[in-house]
Amino acid sequence: MLKKIFRSIAVAFSIYSRIPMPQFIWNSDDMKYDMIFFPWVGGVIGAVMLAWYKLSDYLQVGKMGQVLILVAIPLIITGGFHFDGFMDTEDALRSYKGKEERLKIMEDPHIGAFAVIGAFVYILILTGTMSMIGSNKGFYIIFCSFFLVRCLSGILTQILKSAKKSGMLKDTKDNSGNKVKIFLIIQMILALIFILYISIPFGMGVALVMVCYILIFKHRSYKLFGGVTGDLLGRFLCVAELLIVISIFLIENILKLAKIY
Repeated sequence: MLKKIFRSIAVAFSIYSRIPMPQFIWNSDDMKYDMIFFPWVGGVIGAVMLAWYKLSDYLQVGKMGQVLILVAIPLIITGGFHFDGFMDTEDALRSYKGKEERLKIMEDPHIGAFAVIGAFVYILILTGTMSMIGSNKGFYIIFCSFFLVRCLSGILTQILKSAKKSGMLKDTKDNSGNKVKIFLIIQMILALIFILYISIPFGMGVALVMVCYILIFKHRSYKLFGGVTGDLLGRFLCVAELLIVISIFLIENILKLAKIY
């Protein structure tokens, strides 16, 4: 059992991060439970970001330098795995073509102009918003959100309809069972409890934003693509992380105006 767990962890980190893992030949059992440990990649990202946040304060690094490296850390650890899906989806969405054409555009390895523009705007908004957050609790919740968002992404992988009959997402869904879904839900609940423990106003705001975004994501994915794909879930993850940062910024300022915080 321990061997199976360690192999599943290695597969999860090998797929969803660039963190070096032991090399071995994967089999169906190794990939059956790897999604359970997908949120752990987010946990590592959050831990590294927290370490840099503390170190940069100790070294008295300027705010912009601190934030730029915070933004870069997830991209470095994941190798841009999910951001690639974000960019592919941007090209597909801006093509204004039919479902089949959109799916073909996402499979195209070439980068279009809309992908570059979307990526540039995304980084600017993320960096700018994060640089205006002054609350330590706000940053702590942002660091926790990388774990939470991957729980949500994993759950959506299990419960939403696949847009394609083949591919990595379809294989992951077919290999996974109810145990994977249950473990992801348990981890999601624990992450939400911890976030609410840090700050109830921030935590409630994040939870509300995620519920609204999941509903919008499902509606648009089904309408525009006939279901979800790995690229769409990659975009979901990136946009969810951005929305959490924006919600933290807005809630912090609302609390200041109300003289609560």
